Parts: sequence; structure tokens; C-alpha cells
Amino acid sequence: MSRRSRYVSKFILVRVGWIFLFVVLLMVPRGASAVVQKDSPISPAQPNSKSQYAKGKIIVKFKSEGNHAVTECVHCLLAQKRAFQTATADQSDSLDRLNTEAKVKSARALFYPRCGLITSQAQERYRQKIKEVKNRFLQRTQRAPQDAILPDLANIYVLEVPEDADIEELVRRYQADPHVEYAQPNYLMKLQTALPNDTYVDPDQNGTWSIGAWGQNYEDLWGLKKLQASQAWDQTQGQGITVAVIDTGLDYNHPDIATNVWKNPNEIPGNGLDDDNNGFIDDIRGWDFANNDNDPLDGHGHGGPMLLARLQRLETTVWVSSGLCQRPSLWP
Repeated sequence: MSRRSRYVSKFILVRVGWIFLFVVLLMVPRGASAVVQKDSPISPAQPNSKSQYAKGKIIVKFKSEGNHAVTECVHCLLAQKRAFQTATADQSDSLDRLNTEAKVKSARALFYPRCGLITSQAQERYRQKIKEVKNRFLQRTQRAPQDAILPDLANIYVLEVPEDADIEELVRRYQADPHVEYAQPNYLMKLQTALPNDTYVDPDQNGTWSIGAWGQNYEDLWGLKKLQASQAWDQTQGQGITVAVIDTGLDYNHPDIATNVWKNPNEIPGNGLDDDNNGFIDDIRGWDFANNDNDPLDGHGHGGPMLLARLQRLETTVWVSSGLCQRPSLWP
């Protein structure tokens, strides 16, 4: 290989590495403040037979504005045995009757304490807190859509009811009350915390990274741990993302990535036609620009291993190490 060819190969490799890192960073949640678009209604999850939720608890968002607003702290109203009729804009007793029928024991604010504050005071305290956060994280604030508005979190409560209560029925009844914006069960969520069972990650499945494969006293794949890959895997593994690969090709038959290889939905295999009118005939899996054909199989030996190292699936079958991002669609 000539010096120029080696230089070009190294240049391409560096470019591919930076492109891959950029794609991964785009996939990692940034933890910015929650926002909703204007005029976008909030639709809480609906109960179904497969949902799991806590017994004896429902989450209710009471209205904060308008003719049916709940103007005082719900926790305080229940703790002090005061009538909701005195704390609703229309002075209705519908919530009093509903709470009695549901045998509501107590309530706690879901997002931040507001005991003793009327609703408008709680909203103002929340706005001030958000302002402090925005001033502290100016760059993140600038990434938020300009027309975004913060959701109202002041009147969201967890209501405690008897453990044998019919949660789904209570949810339906609270949703029907005009003073309630939405209601839902307190769903139970499970976080995937198990590491892959790969040889150099967690072969014993004891929840710890493998150490000492070549006699060292630190993790075999210390780079993945340093990147906090396991925390990222709990959030996403690349589902729904297509990664265009600029390299020497890939082994699209390899069992560790075969199911991830992109397939052109607008091309009919083997008919010798350019069905999607993109200038390439039968580009089912992508295109080999070196040989100008529709077979991107790696004939050089670089692209395949690099893809396996980066994008190999969890719980691998042939290779011994997990890639950083396992489940995107690969477009060679």
C-alpha cells in the first residue's frame, strides 16, 4: 500500500470515528428540563391488562386555572379535613363526594412540596426555581424550542386509597370530574440494569464488570464503563436509528449484526431495476462505491470488525465483546 493510500485510510478511519461518536452523543438523553409544545394536550397513559401499578395509589392532576380550578393545597385540605368545596373556583362539592366514595386517606405533592401554599403561590415558586436552573445552565436553555412552555406541576398529587380499591375504576371516575385535568395509576417501572453476558463484560452475570483478562487490575472494557455505557443502554440501544456506514463494507451475514442490517424498503430485490430512482440498481443493503456494485460485503477486513466493535448486539453469540450501540439499523 502506498503512503498516500495509508494516509487516506487513516483519514477515513478518523472521520468514521468522529461520525460514530457524534451519533452516539445524539442518542444520549441530555436531562434537560421537561417542556411541552404550546397547544399540545397532555395524554396520560391509559390502564390496560398488562400494566403493573402500585396498589392503593392513583396520580391526579387537578386543574390550576379556570372555572374548575383547585386553588389550595390538596394535602392540606385532606389533612385538615376541610371541604374541597371551599377550595374550588366554582365552589362545587363534586370532589368531596368523590374523595369520600374513594375513601381517600391522604395526598402528597408528586414533584415538589407546597404545603400551606395556595396554587398561585406554588406556581410562582416553581417558576422562580426554573428561572434559577435556566440561569445556571444557559447552554442547555438555549437548546430548548423557543415556543416551548413548561408544564404545570403544581397540582399533581398521589392520592392514597385502600389497597383493595379498584384503581382503574377510580382513575375513570376522577378523569370524569371537571376539576381534574387527568388521572392515572401509579405505574411500576423496571429499569434494565443487567450487564451483557459477554466474556469481557459480565460473563458470570453478577452485575459487575469483568476484570483481569490479561492480568490487569481494572475492567477489561474500561472504555465502555468510563463512558457509562450501561446507563445509556438502560435508556436506549439505538432502536429506530439508522446509521450510514462509511468504511470498507460489513459482513451482513454475521450473526451478531445480521438482524441490524438496513434493508431498502423501496427496492425490489433482484429485478435489475432502480425501483426507488436513486441512481443505484438493486441497492437492497446499500452500495459498494469501491467496486460500484450493490454488494457491500467487506472484502478488505476493516469495516466488518470496526462495526462489530462499535455496534455489536448485547448477549453476543460469536464475538466476545459488546459494542457501544447495539440496535440501530446499519446502512452500508
